Amino acid sequence: MQGNNNNQSKFETILQALELNQQMQRDWEEQGIVFIDSYVEDVEGDWLEKWGEDETLPEQQSKIALLARNATRMPQLFAKVGSILERCDIKPPEDIDIDLLINKIIDEFARIISSRDSSDWLFNAASTLEKICLNKSDLELATQSRSSLEQDTDDWLNIAEELLDEVEETWDIPETE
Repeated sequence: MQGNNNNQSKFETILQALELNQQMQRDWEEQGIVFIDSYVEDVEGDWLEKWGEDETLPEQQSKIALLARNATRMPQLFAKVGSILERCDIKPPEDIDIDLLINKIIDEFARIISSRDSSDWLFNAASTLEKICLNKSDLELATQSRSSLEQDTDDWLNIAEELLDEVEETWDIPETE
């Protein structure tokens, strides 16, 4: 019975969208281009120039706040990440500088830490680290052979765990609620 209600709800949503589309077409035919004034607030204003200025998502705000909070600790973490990558013999893809690679790793770790429950940090950090260091897409990682995937996953988990330990030791990370 619930599936039927769900289908009815989807149908009503689609029907409303079609009705709105038809009304917009009628308004266009009747009013010409000025019909847009009925649908867009401040059409003559500077909305296009300001597009996206105040649209920072909460998880982006958390990441920015975490990075700002730890700005003075960044050189120390940068050096630690670099030494771990060197010790683990991880070299950046040919088209990426090692400093850029380390910056990407730190940026992604800040995103992970600020937007996820701490129980997910390790797995997300490992998969993110693998993608960044090997310059692979999600699709490329998903199509890897099963045996190499298991070996690689263990290696990346170990490296990610070590890096997360360094991040937690170096940074001031606010408690999650």
